[in-house]
Amino acid sequence: MKTDKSGNSEWVDTSCHIRKDDTPLDLWMRELAPMGLRLLRRVLREVDAGVIIAVDQDKELATWEPSIDSLPRLFRPDLPMLGDGRADGVLVIKNRDDAEQYREGAV
Repeated sequence: MKTDKSGNSEWVDTSCHIRKDDTPLDLWMRELAPMGLRLLRRVLREVDAGVIIAVDQDKELATWEPSIDSLPRLFRPDLPMLGDGRADGVLVIKNRDDAEQYREGAV
């Protein structure tokens, strides 16, 4: 099994099968919760290795859930102040192809 630069040798499958008789709880317990833990483990290893992979979501596939009521969206002037996570000694990868190459150990 390949090991990436952060020492992660665990391949994370981000697909799951939904059975005809699955309840939301069944799907969560069997597939989604374990997948989330595997993904969180991978991200923590990458951050520990000084790598932040921050690829934007595909705008064609993105959704925005409308507010239940007619209140305007919350004004959050503080969000831009958080920055993009860059710090000395941290590699920030913003390109999907570069992220895949990093995870495969090619970068």
